[in-house]
Amino acid sequence: LTYDKILLNTPEQCIHVLNHLKMAEQGEFWVICLDSQSRLISKNKLSLGLVNQTGVHPREAFRIAIKENSVTVIFAHNHPSGDSTPSTQDIQVTHRLIEVGKIVGVEVQDHVIISRKEWHSMRRSGLVWV
Repeated sequence: LTYDKILLNTPEQCIHVLNHLKMAEQGEFWVICLDSQSRLISKNKLSLGLVNQTGVHPREAFRIAIKENSVTVIFAHNHPSGDSTPSTQDIQVTHRLIEVGKIVGVEVQDHVIISRKEWHSMRRSGLVWV
C-alpha cells in the first residue's frame, strides 16, 4: 500500500487519516510514520486495549519508526469514553515517547487523542512540548 504525497503536518490531517478511531469500541494506539517533508510513509496499530486504556511501550513504537526510516512520527489513540482530554497517563507516556525519540533520532511531531465527537492535539495544547 502506498501513501504517495499525503501530507500530515496538522492534527486535522491526522484525524482524517485515522477517522475510523472515532467509532472504535476499544482503545487503539497508532504510530504514523512520516518522511522528512511530513508525508505519510505508513500507519501502524501498536496496540488494542480495553475500553478505558491501551498500553504502549516506546521500544515497540520506535522499532516500527526505525524500520520504516521515519524522520518524524505522530502518535494517536482513541478514548472510546467520548472525552478526548488527555489523562495523566497520556501525558506521562507522551513525555517518555518524546524523550526516547530524541535518543533514537525520530522526532515526535504530535500525539493526538480522538473521541467520537472531538479530538485533542497534545502539541497544539502545549502539554508536553513546553
